[in-house]
Amino acid sequence: YNCLGGNQYRVTLKLYRDCKCDSCADFGQLEYLAIFNVSGNLVQEVSLPFPGRDTLNPTFSNPCMKQPDVCVEQAAYTGIITLPPSTGGYDIVYQRCCRNLGVVNLVQGQGATYVVHVPDPSVATCNNSARFNNLPPMYICVDAPLSVDYSATDPDGDQLIYSLCDPYDGASTVPNCY
Repeated sequence: YNCLGGNQYRVTLKLYRDCKCDSCADFGQLEYLAIFNVSGNLVQEVSLPFPGRDTLNPTFSNPCMKQPDVCVEQAAYTGIITLPPSTGGYDIVYQRCCRNLGVVNLVQGQGATYVVHVPDPSVATCNNSARFNNLPPMYICVDAPLSVDYSATDPDGDQLIYSLCDPYDGASTVPNCY
């Protein structure tokens, strides 16, 4: 999210899909964000219109990638939301039900939930979210070493702290972080 001033924020939701998967869900004509206050109460739902799709051009440097047949599409949904000052801030949440059936190390039908926290103005005035510096790999080779750069940059110069957390388990409580 980007703070625009006057309690307004531009939110961007980037979704990716396998463009060679015939049985996978397509991008929605609308995607929905839920906004919760610090007490966990839903305060707002926001619909973001479909922006169109772009096909990404992956680069492959691993020698196991002889002739990759990988196609990934991206849709970057955006919208403007108003968040009045609120003690504790807000959580902006996106949830998606299912994943590509080609993913074999997850329970079929398992989805994903993504959360970003917007702090209240007493903690950070007109704060912007951090941005990852790189996309994760689009393709991983079996039995090959994997190194992923999850570094991020904060446009406000805020200190970034990383934690490893147990994932949520479908409507469970807050995960344990280490």
